Amino acid sequence: AAYYYTQVFEPFWGGPSCHIEGAVSRPFDYRPSDFRDQERTVHAELRGQVTYVAAQDYRGVPLNVILSSAEPEVKSGRVRVIASDGYEVVFELAEVMPNDDLILIQEDDTLRLVAANYEGGHWVRMVARIVVE
Repeated sequence: AAYYYTQVFEPFWGGPSCHIEGAVSRPFDYRPSDFRDQERTVHAELRGQVTYVAAQDYRGVPLNVILSSAEPEVKSGRVRVIASDGYEVVFELAEVMPNDDLILIQEDDTLRLVAANYEGGHWVRMVARIVVE
């Protein structure tokens, strides 16, 4: 029981989170509440092959701010955003770092990547991990 509660169990009251890992100096569990002072609003339209959501405002933390906190290693070149169901998208790190329009928002009890100015397939629901490679 001690192992379960210290290594496996994630309390539901902690809010949504995702693990930042890979080629970073400081892997950590991202929680929106820890970055509230760095949120920004993005106006975006989800244009997917199956789903369409009209343009609206989304408020969240830019992915580049989150990655900066993890301190990507110099050799890093890509970022994989992975959902809890295994869906993933890949971005070039060089495109992500200067881009304030890729944000992680809290959506109910999960995290969602809003990828303004990208096609709908780049928007990821239920984000569980972000891996820098």
